[in-house]
Amino acid sequence: MRFLIIYITFLIGLYECLLRVGKEWPDGFQGTLLIPVEGDHKLWELEIGFNATVNIQTSSGNLTKNVNNQTFVYCRYMWDDSPKINTTYYFEFVANGGVKPINLITASFDGQPVNLSLIIVSPSSIFPSKSVNISTYKGTYDYGAVLYASLLFYESQRSGRLPSNKRISWRGDSMLNDRGKNGEDLTGGYFAQDSNFYKISSQMAVFTSTLAWGVIDYEDAYVKAGQLEYVRDAIRWSTDYLMKAHVEDYELYEYVGDVYSYGSTSDRWSRPEDSSQPRPTLKLNIKNCSVFVPGEVAATLAAASIVFRLSDHVYESKLIRHAKQLYIYATSCASGHLIFTSSDGGYALTWASMWLFYATREQNYLLNAKKYYTEHITEESPSNIYQQYIRRVEIQVLMAKITTEEKYRESVQRSCDHILRVSSKTSTGLAYFNGNNALKSTVDMAFVVLQAGAIGVNRDNYFNFTNRQIGYILGDSGRSFVVGVGQNYPRRPTDQASSCPALPATCNQLAYYNPNPNPYLLVGALVSGSSFDDWDYKDDRTETSGKNIVSVENNAGFQSAVAGLLHYQIKVEK
Repeated sequence: MRFLIIYITFLIGLYECLLRVGKEWPDGFQGTLLIPVEGDHKLWELEIGFNATVNIQTSSGNLTKNVNNQTFVYCRYMWDDSPKINTTYYFEFVANGGVKPINLITASFDGQPVNLSLIIVSPSSIFPSKSVNISTYKGTYDYGAVLYASLLFYESQRSGRLPSNKRISWRGDSMLNDRGKNGEDLTGGYFAQDSNFYKISSQMAVFTSTLAWGVIDYEDAYVKAGQLEYVRDAIRWSTDYLMKAHVEDYELYEYVGDVYSYGSTSDRWSRPEDSSQPRPTLKLNIKNCSVFVPGEVAATLAAASIVFRLSDHVYESKLIRHAKQLYIYATSCASGHLIFTSSDGGYALTWASMWLFYATREQNYLLNAKKYYTEHITEESPSNIYQQYIRRVEIQVLMAKITTEEKYRESVQRSCDHILRVSSKTSTGLAYFNGNNALKSTVDMAFVVLQAGAIGVNRDNYFNFTNRQIGYILGDSGRSFVVGVGQNYPRRPTDQASSCPALPATCNQLAYYNPNPNPYLLVGALVSGSSFDDWDYKDDRTETSGKNIVSVENNAGFQSAVAGLLHYQIKVEK
């Protein structure tokens, strides 16, 4: 990662002190004071002063005094180590509000004044991520801007070697040594969530099939927003990895990374670029069999092939080839009755059969889809309404769409009406189905009922439901639950990369416990959000109930529902 270096030289007594500016943009900069330490400074105090009002963010100290947003006094965090004698102490901060490095005019460390000596200005600058305005002159939300923001979030969650045209400047290459048991290349893909750096193939498949479905049905929305190529790139980043993980016809890696780590989150806190966590792997094969994992991956690769059908025929063919091989693997596991449950494996087989029929129009897949549907897709309410019911309704909707048979459409209506009827609701209108991840369950259902409306099931009611729920998330509730989007959005998501200070500073538990906003704006990330009532959400990185967690799963249903709303907006405008 490149850094612009501006050195402003200060003097502390007889000692030289530097302000290193790593990045600068029109209304602010990111800087580090390099303070030489001589003598005992166990309870240090740093005062910095500007000749203009400024907003300061830092994880390097505890703010004890703020005078008119111009003079700031910081002291050591209780858990931070004291500066060691004859070393340099790094005080890192971000300054915003229309200020330049030259506006920093005074500083003192433990009462010793710092005098400005020299400024060297960099000839170029790097712009940080900016918040996204989603208001329109019509009083509605700019759904195209929301799609842009959500796709930025997906870029921030990438693992592996990043492309030269990356849009997230503060992310770099990571996990380049991810290898399988026989040295297979397992780099790339997405982190499951950025408070943990593991990768799970089945999870990656589930959210990617949702993204692909949204592109297939709402491509005009992505074209209108200028985001079609970006969403294709987002899907390809996932499918490239999934095909890598499929190392042989009957072998598929399910995870890379320590998915069973039970240590403290704060103890593991670091940049993905610097992480030294163990990277164990789990490989599935015909002896260590699963129906669910290869079934989900097969479905996703088949769905993605439709996305690339017109733009990249060679890639489409590659996706179909892997999807068919994985489908054979999944059905072989099913016939052997190994690690097979109807709640996940049966759903995955049905899902994969439908998407392979959609992609190839080969009748054997449709016959299998109907067979597995009859065997596994009941209309009894599952014990876990969120995880099982939503996937069941997705299967019902897709089956009704590809067959146009009335019995499937009727099942869709019964299921959607039931789940909307039994959902919990807050006083201002949020409907949710899982209190542990309220907004993900909301947006997943918002997307699937929008799909149900498209096949003629309660079209107006379901559209209005989706419109209300997305509106709640974007600001109708009085705040936005999407980082960097709209007004009063979260600023402290539980995300390691965006919470870390700029290199070369170390990122550790100090960044986790830092009460200030994340130094980098994680634009487009949907947090898990409030539940039970409208006021229990807290914008706190260390919040333990998971309300501020962000993940690639959270955004999939949200992004596809937003694309659907823009699609219908385009139709009305025509």
